[in-house]
Amino acid sequence: MLKESVDRDNELFYSLLENALPLWVVLVEHAPAINEYLLQLLPDLPGLIDYETDLLTNEMKIVESYVLLDSEYVLQHYGQAIFERFAEHLPDMSGTGASVMNGSLDLIFQKNSSKIMDYGKGILVGPGLFATLISVLLDKNSTSSYTCVEILSNFSRLAHVNPSAFVQCVATAGIPTAYKEQHPDLPAVAENDAVGVVLDFWFGKFDNMSHPRQRKLNALGLASLVRTSHDSVMRRFQNITVFWSQVLDEVHESGEGDAEVYYTDYETGYPMSVRGARNEDEADELEGKYEPVSPNSVRKLALFKMDPVYTVCLKYYINVVLADVGARSAGHAKILLTTSDPALMNSLSGVFK
Repeated sequence: MLKESVDRDNELFYSLLENALPLWVVLVEHAPAINEYLLQLLPDLPGLIDYETDLLTNEMKIVESYVLLDSEYVLQHYGQAIFERFAEHLPDMSGTGASVMNGSLDLIFQKNSSKIMDYGKGILVGPGLFATLISVLLDKNSTSSYTCVEILSNFSRLAHVNPSAFVQCVATAGIPTAYKEQHPDLPAVAENDAVGVVLDFWFGKFDNMSHPRQRKLNALGLASLVRTSHDSVMRRFQNITVFWSQVLDEVHESGEGDAEVYYTDYETGYPMSVRGARNEDEADELEGKYEPVSPNSVRKLALFKMDPVYTVCLKYYINVVLADVGARSAGHAKILLTTSDPALMNSLSGVFK
């Protein structure tokens, strides 16, 4: 029955879909493992992704649940089709819809970011997702600061796992034509430097990253980009060190990289007992306060526990990055010294100690 309800060729499709989606959510969230019946439904999923917020929430729950069950299979066989739908609808979404979709991208990138970056151009650039994310990010007239921060946090996850592949994806996607026409005098635009354009915009959004968890994730992503020694990154090294200094000064992490302040709700600031939960309702759900914990909640909680925000100590990671880049050659070591503020580096040295 469910298979027929989500089949677009069914003449009753639009009448049945609204009731079919919640049933599909329950089935996939409570499945202990991927099974034949769920696999039979999967080909219909990409075609259902739409921009209508009322349906989008359940559609994204289904996508997330399949990714948690078997991310490699889902991305290998349906990743391109799913990302094509994301790219198609994200520019037209309201702030709420964009937040729902970016939240799903956050989970997808966290669950299988290394594989996604290995696929690189095929799954990110080919379907147009990367170019769409950059275009939405740079569209100041239509995109809220909150959505921009969500996109930059997703970029941070990808950059942290494979910074070289991330730089290549940005360069291949290029600078949106509209942005070039609006900002022809910007140095990075004049140089046709897509990486520089994204980084300059990134730095301008630091003050909008209000939550310590977001700020640390972005600090990790930028630190990983320094490892590439890419010219566009190294020319902006001082901007990166300023952000590092702010983040390190705000939060005093444990040796494992964790801190109590990372477990607070984005909107209310209240403490949450579940790491990585995006809001208090999700924290309650993962703890089983509403109903018995589903297998999907267990899988999601296990994923959140592995988030580098909680498992990587930022100051140690930055130390490793600086040592790595400085040790490559005298030229790289000189870049680190000449492009940074001595007083700022002394301050960072004090934090590292």
